[in-house]
Amino acid sequence: MEPFTLLLTAVVILVFQRLLKAFPPSTWSFCLPIYLKLTRNTTFAQLISKKRERSQLITEKNKLSPQDQYAKWTKLNRKHDALTKEITQLEEKLLSVKSTLDSSLSSLPKLITFASFALRFWYRKQPVFYLPQDTLPYLAERLLAFPSVPIGAVGFGQWLFMLGTLLTGLSFIFANLFKKIDVTTAKQQAKQETTPVQ
Repeated sequence: MEPFTLLLTAVVILVFQRLLKAFPPSTWSFCLPIYLKLTRNTTFAQLISKKRERSQLITEKNKLSPQDQYAKWTKLNRKHDALTKEITQLEEKLLSVKSTLDSSLSSLPKLITFASFALRFWYRKQPVFYLPQDTLPYLAERLLAFPSVPIGAVGFGQWLFMLGTLLTGLSFIFANLFKKIDVTTAKQQAKQETTPVQ
């Protein structure tokens, strides 16, 4: 693999890892409707049509007065109850699809971590880029070349480590950038820390 492609792959994998840590798959409730639409699930299509039909029934039923048109209102009410029962059954069928999707999404972080380790192992001897000669002391060049790239080059494992450290720092900055700090609470905590315990 070319060094530029290797760099780009490392960036994509590490950014994806950070996004998965920030937004774990358990919070991806929006994925189920998208997945069901893409796979053209017939149960999901039936559920949508039944919900539309139920909402039309509700609006029609709300237009009627139960005292004046009791027979028609009761007929619509029975239809509404039957549709609600069918909708509940369809939603129960979709729960198995949801659990399958959740289990596959929960394995995504493990897959990304495995890909990162596999790339580190596979390209451990591949230099990502070379430094100009005598730029750094010998020990620093040796650490950047660790474990098995030529001295004066930066190895893929070290590049992933440095990039991960940078992304961790940036995510910390962005997470705390707009955090509101209560000054009085901070002063009280500082005062408690400085007060001797008797």
